[in-house]
Amino acid sequence: MFNEVKSAEEVNAEKIIFEKIPVVMKNIIATSIYLAMKYSREESFQCLQLPKTSYYKAAVNLRFIIAKYIVKYIDDNNFVNVEYNENTNEKGLPTPEVLIDNSVVIHLKKHHKPESLPIHSKNREIEAQNNEQLSLWPGDEGLIRSYCLVTYNHKRFDIKYIQIGVPDKNYSKWLFTENLLMYIDNDLAERIEKAYSNDIREEIANNIKKDFKLEVK
Repeated sequence: MFNEVKSAEEVNAEKIIFEKIPVVMKNIIATSIYLAMKYSREESFQCLQLPKTSYYKAAVNLRFIIAKYIVKYIDDNNFVNVEYNENTNEKGLPTPEVLIDNSVVIHLKKHHKPESLPIHSKNREIEAQNNEQLSLWPGDEGLIRSYCLVTYNHKRFDIKYIQIGVPDKNYSKWLFTENLLMYIDNDLAERIEKAYSNDIREEIANNIKKDFKLEVK
């Protein structure tokens, strides 16, 4: 059998994943998703009399919890080359993003299967256009901004997959993906959980009380 010849875009997409995204950042993202699933699974059993409501509440908070674990760890550990921003998509919903070395932007999105890209959205399509330069990128020089996407899925908060990948410039296919399950770090999970889970639980409880008071009025 002949080895498939990779395009310049595919070769450079692989370099982005392995050379531009530090292992520690993959550890943080994968471990935060793992912890958020664990937290949400526990919350989904809090009210056995209302199992569907409990599951729905936990699922709604999942994205917030993932983002909270990531941003708290980044903030508290002074990652000088990593920023965490919150933009707004075309529907007015917040879109958290990680920016590494001011050149690699990472979005996180729940998606049902790893083989395909998440459904088209304006902000993802715009970011993917930056990957056009991957066909011309000669190495470490000249890379202005590239776009990566972390996708994941679960079944009742049991992780099915976590991966990071680079979409092509047309947002029509993956150029390269890497499995992130291997980057879940148990020691890091223990430290993050000990440091932040109680604060997150308290913050969510306060938001629920606030929303309930507003609804009652």
